[in-house]
Amino acid sequence: MAAPMSTSTPMPMSMPIGAPPGAAYPVAPVTHVKVVSGRGWYNAKIVLGSLSLTTAVIILALGGALANNFPSSDYAWYDLILGYCPAILAFGWQTAEFITLCVRRNRGIHPGAHVGLHLVIWLASAVAAGFITAITISNSSCGSYCRRTFGFSSSSFESLYNQYMGMEAALTAFVYILL
Repeated sequence: MAAPMSTSTPMPMSMPIGAPPGAAYPVAPVTHVKVVSGRGWYNAKIVLGSLSLTTAVIILALGGALANNFPSSDYAWYDLILGYCPAILAFGWQTAEFITLCVRRNRGIHPGAHVGLHLVIWLASAVAAGFITAITISNSSCGSYCRRTFGFSSSSFESLYNQYMGMEAALTAFVYILL
């Protein structure tokens, strides 16, 4: 049989000997430790943020080029929309981080906010990468349907189709890099 639990309250902190009755309990001074990241961490944030920003700009440029060069293709517009969502999120977030680093001097946005938004960017990139990969695979073996879909004549089909597939493959690769 288990022993019954004690219901007594814990003993209060004892007063120092010789303290007057009703005196306040002694309290240790509270010290706040300000955590400042080192120079290496600051440099790493700048370099990795610059790479993320550059990748986002390349995705924006490739998506725009696809939609501009192949305006009659629905797939080019799908690639544009799917690629732009994570790229705009990453571009805006890194821009905000760089502005915050400049204004607050070595202290960027709160790490919890970084984790939350990077998870959102990762999820958007994963969905976009999956759909763009599916579009690329379906376009890689479409034959005469592509001529009608992309509005190509038979004579220029091969060169324009290869140009389109190269741009789509590059967009897919950069969305995966952003992931």
